Amino acid sequence: MAGRRWAEGKSGRGDGPETPRPSERRGAGPAGAGEGKHARPAGKPAPSPEALARARARLKPPPAPWDPLPLSELAIVFGAVAMLASVALSSDRGLIAGFLLIVLGTAEFSWREHRHGYRSHGALLAGLLALPVALAFWKLVGLGPRTSLGVGAVVFLIGWSALGGVFKRAREERANKGASPAPSAAPDAAPKGDGE
Repeated sequence: MAGRRWAEGKSGRGDGPETPRPSERRGAGPAGAGEGKHARPAGKPAPSPEALARARARLKPPPAPWDPLPLSELAIVFGAVAMLASVALSSDRGLIAGFLLIVLGTAEFSWREHRHGYRSHGALLAGLLALPVALAFWKLVGLGPRTSLGVGAVVFLIGWSALGGVFKRAREERANKGASPAPSAAPDAAPKGDGE
């Protein structure tokens, strides 16, 4: 009896539905179901090479005036090395010089990316502006630490707000440069003659 059932299942003449093969399960479904998820919708034209080039240009950071020489990055690296060396040698001058190099390098590329609408650095730039103002009011003008800190906070808020507007305008300008040109209006139909 068991041999008969095994034979029926082997030959496919059993009462129950036949189990599909793995290859058939993989191939099931309408044609084109195995295509990639990101297939272009029907009727949507492919982007032109000019549009792709503009999109790639928007993704690239703005180049420095001295490109390809990475002066800002070198200033940050040299500043870090100078600070480490000054700590090892107990030198205050090297520590200050290294700190200034790091600040200058960071401020340069942050401002470059910010004003070109590539990446927002408003808080960082406003902090770099407010810190020396607060120190100047404390050490040079002679105000107290709390008063100088309050002046620095006001400068930070004003600078942050102004820098936000700069980035927003630069971002819109960058997007408009990368946008495809608007299609020209269709010419008006020629006037029909009297005999038509």
